[in-house]
Amino acid sequence: MRTVFLALLSLLACSPPVSPASTTSTPAAAPTPSSVPTDPVERAIASLDDPSVLLPPDPPPPVADLAHEVTAKEAALLANPAYANVWLHADKRTLLLTAVSHLLADGGFGNPLRSELNKEPDLKSAAIELYAIHARIGRFPTDFEDKVRAHLKGMENTSHLGVWSPYEKGQVPHSYAHLAAWLLRDRPQYIREMLQSRIDGPQRWLTSSPDQPPLLTYLAREEDALERLVILSELTSTEKARLALLREVSHKPTAADLERAHKASGESNISCKEAIDGGVTYIGCRWGGNSESATMWYVDGQIVKAINGKALQMVPRLAMSWIKEGQQPSPSGVSAEAGLRATR
Repeated sequence: MRTVFLALLSLLACSPPVSPASTTSTPAAAPTPSSVPTDPVERAIASLDDPSVLLPPDPPPPVADLAHEVTAKEAALLANPAYANVWLHADKRTLLLTAVSHLLADGGFGNPLRSELNKEPDLKSAAIELYAIHARIGRFPTDFEDKVRAHLKGMENTSHLGVWSPYEKGQVPHSYAHLAAWLLRDRPQYIREMLQSRIDGPQRWLTSSPDQPPLLTYLAREEDALERLVILSELTSTEKARLALLREVSHKPTAADLERAHKASGESNISCKEAIDGGVTYIGCRWGGNSESATMWYVDGQIVKAINGKALQMVPRLAMSWIKEGQQPSPSGVSAEAGLRATR
Protein backbone atom coordinates (compact mmCIF):
# COMPACT_ATOMS: atom_id res chain seq x y z
CA MET A 1 0.00 0.00 0.00
CA ARG A 2 2.84 2.38 0.89
CA THR A 3 4.45 1.74 -2.53
CA VAL A 4 1.20 2.48 -4.35
CA PHE A 5 0.65 5.66 -2.33
CA LEU A 6 4.20 6.94 -2.97
CA ALA A 7 3.76 6.22 -6.68
CA LEU A 8 0.54 8.24 -6.65
CA LEU A 9 2.28 11.16 -4.95
CA SER A 10 5.06 11.06 -7.51
CA LEU A 11 2.61 11.01 -10.41
CA LEU A 12 0.58 13.91 -9.09
CA ALA A 13 3.63 15.98 -8.22
CA CYS A 14 4.60 15.86 -11.90
CA SER A 15 1.12 16.79 -13.08
CA PRO A 16 -0.48 20.23 -13.24
CA PRO A 17 -2.91 20.87 -10.40
CA VAL A 18 -6.49 19.79 -11.01
CA SER A 19 -8.74 22.84 -10.91
CA PRO A 20 -11.69 22.09 -8.66
CA ALA A 21 -15.25 22.40 -9.88
CA SER A 22 -17.08 25.55 -8.92
CA THR A 23 -19.09 25.57 -5.73
CA THR A 24 -22.27 25.98 -7.71
CA SER A 25 -21.95 22.65 -9.48
CA THR A 26 -20.56 20.71 -6.51
CA PRO A 27 -22.90 18.76 -4.20
CA ALA A 28 -23.01 19.69 -0.54
CA ALA A 29 -21.14 16.54 0.50
CA ALA A 30 -18.31 17.12 -1.97
CA PRO A 31 -15.30 19.38 -1.37
CA THR A 32 -15.52 23.06 -2.26
CA PRO A 33 -12.75 24.99 -4.01
CA SER A 34 -11.55 26.46 -0.72
CA SER A 35 -11.18 22.96 0.80
CA VAL A 36 -9.55 21.21 -2.18
CA PRO A 37 -5.75 21.41 -1.82
CA THR A 38 -3.96 22.87 -4.82
CA ASP A 39 -0.67 21.23 -3.87
CA PRO A 40 -0.43 17.82 -5.64
CA VAL A 41 0.91 16.00 -2.58
CA GLU A 42 -1.74 17.45 -0.26
CA ARG A 43 -4.40 16.60 -2.82
CA ALA A 44 -3.18 13.02 -2.99
CA ILE A 45 -3.36 12.74 0.79
CA ALA A 46 -6.89 14.19 0.78
CA SER A 47 -7.89 11.68 -1.91
CA LEU A 48 -7.33 8.80 0.53
CA ASP A 49 -10.48 9.92 2.34
CA ASP A 50 -12.29 11.41 -0.64
CA PRO A 51 -11.21 10.24 -4.12
CA SER A 52 -13.56 12.76 -5.74
CA VAL A 53 -10.96 15.52 -5.21
CA LEU A 54 -9.07 13.91 -8.11
CA LEU A 55 -12.02 14.22 -10.50
CA PRO A 56 -11.44 16.73 -13.31
CA PRO A 57 -13.72 19.77 -13.22
CA ASP A 58 -16.65 19.99 -15.58
CA PRO A 59 -16.10 22.12 -18.70
CA PRO A 60 -17.24 25.76 -18.52
CA PRO A 61 -20.94 26.36 -19.26
CA PRO A 62 -21.34 26.36 -23.06
CA VAL A 63 -23.33 29.60 -23.20
CA ALA A 64 -21.94 31.42 -20.17
CA ASP A 65 -22.21 34.65 -22.16
CA LEU A 66 -25.98 34.39 -21.63
CA ALA A 67 -25.80 34.10 -17.85
CA HIS A 68 -27.66 37.40 -17.54
CA GLU A 69 -30.80 35.60 -18.75
CA VAL A 70 -30.93 33.23 -15.77
CA THR A 71 -33.04 35.46 -13.51
CA ALA A 72 -35.75 35.74 -16.14
CA LYS A 73 -35.61 32.02 -16.86
CA GLU A 74 -35.96 31.13 -13.18
CA ALA A 75 -38.97 33.43 -12.95
CA ALA A 76 -40.54 31.78 -15.99
CA LEU A 77 -39.87 28.38 -14.45
CA LEU A 78 -41.61 29.30 -11.20
CA ALA A 79 -44.57 30.67 -13.19
CA ASN A 80 -44.99 27.29 -14.91
CA PRO A 81 -47.81 25.49 -13.00
CA ALA A 82 -46.58 22.06 -14.08
CA TYR A 83 -43.20 22.77 -12.49
CA ALA A 84 -44.69 24.31 -9.35
CA ASN A 85 -46.73 21.16 -8.62
CA VAL A 86 -44.32 18.51 -9.88
CA TRP A 87 -43.15 17.39 -6.42
CA LEU A 88 -46.73 16.54 -5.46
CA HIS A 89 -47.12 13.88 -8.18
CA ALA A 90 -44.71 10.95 -8.36
CA ASP A 91 -45.22 10.20 -12.08
CA LYS A 92 -44.76 13.82 -13.12
CA ARG A 93 -41.69 14.20 -10.89
CA THR A 94 -40.20 11.06 -12.43
CA LEU A 95 -40.88 12.31 -15.95
CA LEU A 96 -39.34 15.73 -15.26
CA LEU A 97 -36.20 14.34 -13.59
CA THR A 98 -35.77 11.79 -16.38
CA ALA A 99 -36.08 14.53 -19.00
CA VAL A 100 -33.57 16.81 -17.23
CA SER A 101 -31.20 13.89 -16.74
CA HIS A 102 -31.11 12.99 -20.42
CA LEU A 103 -30.88 16.60 -21.54
CA LEU A 104 -27.87 16.94 -19.25
CA ALA A 105 -26.29 13.75 -20.63
CA ASP A 106 -27.35 13.69 -24.27
CA GLY A 107 -28.70 17.13 -25.08
CA GLY A 108 -31.92 15.52 -26.25
CA PHE A 109 -34.63 12.91 -25.82
CA GLY A 110 -35.00 9.50 -27.40
CA ASN A 111 -38.21 7.48 -27.44
CA PRO A 112 -40.16 6.52 -25.38
CA LEU A 113 -39.21 9.59 -23.34
CA ARG A 114 -39.92 12.00 -26.20
CA SER A 115 -43.39 10.53 -26.74
CA GLU A 116 -44.30 10.90 -23.08
CA LEU A 117 -43.02 14.47 -22.93
CA ASN A 118 -45.08 15.41 -25.96
CA LYS A 119 -48.14 14.54 -23.86
CA GLU A 120 -46.95 16.98 -21.15
CA PRO A 121 -45.82 20.12 -23.00
CA ASP A 122 -45.52 22.23 -19.82
CA LEU A 123 -43.28 19.64 -18.17
CA LYS A 124 -41.21 19.41 -21.34
CA SER A 125 -40.87 23.19 -21.33
CA ALA A 126 -39.77 23.12 -17.67
CA ALA A 127 -37.11 20.48 -18.41
CA ILE A 128 -35.69 22.52 -21.29
CA GLU A 129 -35.73 25.66 -19.14
CA LEU A 130 -33.75 23.89 -16.39
CA TYR A 131 -31.29 22.63 -18.99
CA ALA A 132 -30.93 26.12 -20.43
CA ILE A 133 -30.16 27.51 -16.97
CA HIS A 134 -27.49 24.86 -16.40
CA ALA A 135 -25.96 25.68 -19.79
CA ARG A 136 -25.55 29.30 -18.70
CA ILE A 137 -24.17 28.92 -15.16
CA GLY A 138 -23.10 25.29 -14.79
CA ARG A 139 -25.73 24.41 -12.22
CA PHE A 140 -29.48 24.22 -11.68
CA PRO A 141 -31.52 26.52 -9.44
CA THR A 142 -30.59 25.93 -5.79
CA ASP A 143 -34.13 24.99 -4.79
CA PHE A 144 -34.29 22.35 -7.54
CA GLU A 145 -30.92 20.84 -6.57
CA ASP A 146 -31.88 20.73 -2.88
CA LYS A 147 -35.15 18.95 -3.64
CA VAL A 148 -33.43 16.42 -5.89
CA ARG A 149 -30.83 15.68 -3.20
CA ALA A 150 -33.56 15.18 -0.60
CA HIS A 151 -35.45 12.91 -2.98
CA LEU A 152 -32.33 10.82 -3.71
CA LYS A 153 -31.63 10.52 0.01
CA GLY A 154 -35.10 9.15 0.57
CA MET A 155 -34.67 6.58 -2.22
CA GLU A 156 -31.27 5.19 -1.20
CA ASN A 157 -32.67 1.90 0.11
CA THR A 158 -34.89 1.15 -2.89
CA SER A 159 -34.09 -0.86 -6.00
CA HIS A 160 -31.40 0.80 -8.17
CA LEU A 161 -31.19 3.57 -5.54
CA GLY A 162 -34.50 4.77 -6.94
CA VAL A 163 -32.90 6.44 -9.97
CA TRP A 164 -34.12 4.13 -12.73
CA SER A 165 -36.20 1.06 -13.43
CA PRO A 166 -36.53 -1.34 -16.37
CA TYR A 167 -38.89 0.09 -18.94
CA GLU A 168 -42.27 -1.47 -19.59
CA LYS A 169 -44.58 -0.23 -22.32
CA GLY A 170 -47.21 2.11 -20.96
CA GLN A 171 -45.19 3.21 -17.96
CA VAL A 172 -43.65 6.64 -17.41
CA PRO A 173 -39.94 6.39 -18.37
CA HIS A 174 -37.88 6.32 -15.17
CA SER A 175 -34.18 7.04 -15.64
CA TYR A 176 -32.46 9.92 -13.88
CA ALA A 177 -29.24 8.20 -12.85
CA HIS A 178 -27.24 10.69 -14.96
CA LEU A 179 -28.60 13.63 -12.98
CA ALA A 180 -27.78 11.78 -9.74
CA ALA A 181 -24.25 10.97 -10.92
CA TRP A 182 -23.66 14.64 -11.72
CA LEU A 183 -25.20 15.99 -8.52
CA LEU A 184 -23.60 13.43 -6.17
CA ARG A 185 -20.29 13.34 -7.99
CA ASP A 186 -18.41 11.56 -5.19
CA ARG A 187 -20.71 8.49 -5.18
CA PRO A 188 -19.52 5.70 -7.52
CA GLN A 189 -22.75 3.76 -6.99
CA TYR A 190 -24.64 6.31 -9.07
CA ILE A 191 -22.26 5.90 -12.01
CA ARG A 192 -22.81 2.15 -11.84
CA GLU A 193 -26.57 2.63 -11.85
CA MET A 194 -26.21 5.05 -14.75
CA LEU A 195 -24.29 2.45 -16.77
CA GLN A 196 -26.85 -0.24 -16.01
CA SER A 197 -29.73 2.05 -16.88
CA ARG A 198 -28.34 2.43 -20.42
CA ILE A 199 -28.72 -1.34 -20.85
CA ASP A 200 -32.07 -2.10 -19.23
CA GLY A 201 -33.67 1.32 -18.82
CA PRO A 202 -35.85 3.38 -21.18
CA GLN A 203 -33.05 5.28 -22.95
CA ARG A 204 -29.98 3.56 -24.40
CA TRP A 205 -26.72 5.17 -25.47
CA LEU A 206 -27.30 7.75 -28.21
CA THR A 207 -25.01 8.52 -31.14
CA SER A 208 -23.60 12.04 -30.92
CA SER A 209 -23.28 14.28 -33.92
CA PRO A 210 -19.56 14.90 -34.65
CA ASP A 211 -20.12 18.66 -34.80
CA GLN A 212 -22.12 18.66 -31.54
CA PRO A 213 -20.23 16.40 -29.10
CA PRO A 214 -21.68 15.99 -25.61
CA LEU A 215 -20.47 18.50 -23.04
CA LEU A 216 -20.31 16.07 -20.09
CA THR A 217 -18.84 13.03 -21.80
CA TYR A 218 -18.80 10.96 -18.61
CA LEU A 219 -22.62 11.04 -18.72
CA ALA A 220 -22.93 10.38 -22.45
CA ARG A 221 -20.22 7.84 -23.27
CA GLU A 222 -19.71 4.47 -21.65
CA GLU A 223 -15.91 4.57 -21.84
CA ASP A 224 -15.73 8.01 -20.20
CA ALA A 225 -18.11 6.91 -17.44
CA LEU A 226 -15.93 3.89 -16.66
CA GLU A 227 -12.79 6.05 -16.70
CA ARG A 228 -14.44 8.29 -14.11
CA LEU A 229 -15.37 5.24 -12.05
CA VAL A 230 -11.68 4.24 -11.98
CA ILE A 231 -10.97 7.38 -9.91
CA LEU A 232 -13.76 6.77 -7.42
CA SER A 233 -13.75 3.01 -6.94
CA GLU A 234 -12.01 -0.28 -7.62
CA LEU A 235 -13.46 -1.72 -10.82
CA THR A 236 -15.02 -5.17 -10.83
CA SER A 237 -13.57 -7.78 -13.17
CA THR A 238 -16.49 -7.25 -15.54
CA GLU A 239 -15.97 -3.48 -15.55
CA LYS A 240 -12.24 -3.90 -16.17
CA ALA A 241 -12.87 -6.17 -19.15
CA ARG A 242 -15.48 -3.81 -20.59
CA LEU A 243 -13.22 -0.77 -20.21
CA ALA A 244 -10.31 -2.60 -21.86
CA LEU A 245 -12.55 -3.46 -24.83
CA LEU A 246 -13.85 0.09 -25.16
CA ARG A 247 -10.33 1.51 -25.01
CA GLU A 248 -9.29 -0.81 -27.82
CA VAL A 249 -12.27 0.06 -30.01
CA SER A 250 -12.01 3.81 -29.41
CA HIS A 251 -8.47 3.90 -30.77
CA LYS A 252 -9.40 2.43 -34.14
CA PRO A 253 -9.05 4.99 -36.93
CA THR A 254 -12.03 6.89 -38.26
CA ALA A 255 -12.64 7.82 -41.90
CA ALA A 256 -11.16 11.26 -41.20
CA ASP A 257 -8.07 9.67 -39.63
CA LEU A 258 -7.49 7.44 -42.66
CA GLU A 259 -8.07 10.27 -45.11
CA ARG A 260 -5.55 12.46 -43.29
CA ALA A 261 -3.03 9.61 -43.23
CA HIS A 262 -3.34 8.99 -46.97
CA LYS A 263 -3.09 12.70 -47.79
CA ALA A 264 -0.06 13.07 -45.53
CA SER A 265 1.69 10.46 -47.68
CA GLY A 266 1.09 12.55 -50.81
CA GLU A 267 -2.20 11.01 -52.02
CA SER A 268 -4.19 14.21 -52.44
CA ASN A 269 -7.12 13.05 -54.60
CA ILE A 270 -8.74 10.73 -52.04
CA SER A 271 -11.90 10.66 -49.96
CA CYS A 272 -12.96 8.26 -47.20
CA LYS A 273 -16.49 7.39 -46.13
CA GLU A 274 -17.65 5.55 -43.02
CA ALA A 275 -20.67 3.48 -42.06
CA ILE A 276 -21.45 1.74 -38.78
CA ASP A 277 -23.55 -1.39 -38.73
CA GLY A 278 -23.96 -3.85 -35.89
CA GLY A 279 -21.15 -2.21 -33.96
CA VAL A 280 -18.69 -2.73 -36.85
CA THR A 281 -17.15 0.27 -38.58
CA TYR A 282 -16.75 -0.01 -42.37
CA ILE A 283 -14.58 2.55 -44.13
CA GLY A 284 -13.84 2.92 -47.81
CA CYS A 285 -11.12 5.21 -49.17
CA ARG A 286 -11.05 5.77 -52.92
CA TRP A 287 -8.89 7.69 -55.32
CA GLY A 288 -10.46 9.74 -58.10
CA GLY A 289 -14.10 10.64 -58.35
CA ASN A 290 -15.77 8.02 -60.54
CA SER A 291 -16.99 4.46 -60.25
CA GLU A 292 -13.85 3.10 -61.91
CA SER A 293 -11.52 4.52 -59.26
CA ALA A 294 -9.50 2.25 -57.01
CA THR A 295 -10.84 1.71 -53.48
CA MET A 296 -9.19 0.55 -50.25
CA TRP A 297 -11.55 -1.09 -47.75
CA TYR A 298 -11.16 -1.16 -43.99
CA VAL A 299 -13.18 -3.07 -41.39
CA ASP A 300 -12.63 -1.85 -37.81
CA GLY A 301 -9.43 -0.18 -38.95
CA GLN A 302 -7.95 -3.19 -40.73
CA ILE A 303 -7.39 -3.33 -44.51
CA VAL A 304 -9.52 -6.14 -45.94
CA LYS A 305 -9.57 -5.65 -49.73
CA ALA A 306 -8.11 -3.48 -52.44
CA ILE A 307 -10.72 -3.52 -55.19
CA ASN A 308 -12.09 -1.29 -57.93
CA GLY A 309 -15.40 0.48 -58.15
CA LYS A 310 -17.05 -2.30 -60.20
CA ALA A 311 -16.81 -4.71 -57.27
CA LEU A 312 -18.51 -2.69 -54.58
CA GLN A 313 -20.86 -5.62 -53.94
CA MET A 314 -17.96 -7.40 -52.23
CA VAL A 315 -18.63 -5.26 -49.16
CA PRO A 316 -22.38 -4.72 -49.44
CA ARG A 317 -22.98 -2.73 -46.29
CA LEU A 318 -20.38 -0.10 -47.12
CA ALA A 319 -21.31 -0.15 -50.79
CA MET A 320 -24.84 0.80 -49.86
CA SER A 321 -23.65 3.47 -47.44
CA TRP A 322 -21.36 4.90 -50.13
CA ILE A 323 -24.29 5.20 -52.50
CA LYS A 324 -26.18 7.01 -49.74
CA GLU A 325 -23.20 9.26 -48.97
CA GLY A 326 -22.02 7.43 -45.88
CA GLN A 327 -25.12 7.60 -43.75
CA GLN A 328 -24.67 7.01 -40.03
CA PRO A 329 -27.14 6.79 -37.14
CA SER A 330 -28.47 10.27 -36.54
CA PRO A 331 -28.49 11.75 -33.02
CA SER A 332 -31.85 11.85 -31.32
CA GLY A 333 -33.38 14.75 -29.46
CA VAL A 334 -33.67 18.48 -29.44
CA SER A 335 -30.97 20.49 -31.13
CA ALA A 336 -28.18 22.11 -29.14
CA GLU A 337 -29.51 25.52 -30.11
CA ALA A 338 -32.99 24.66 -28.88
CA GLY A 339 -31.67 23.20 -25.65
CA LEU A 340 -28.92 25.65 -24.74
CA ARG A 341 -30.25 28.93 -26.07
CA ALA A 342 -33.94 28.25 -25.58
CA THR A 343 -36.01 31.25 -24.62
CA ARG A 344 -39.62 31.43 -23.67
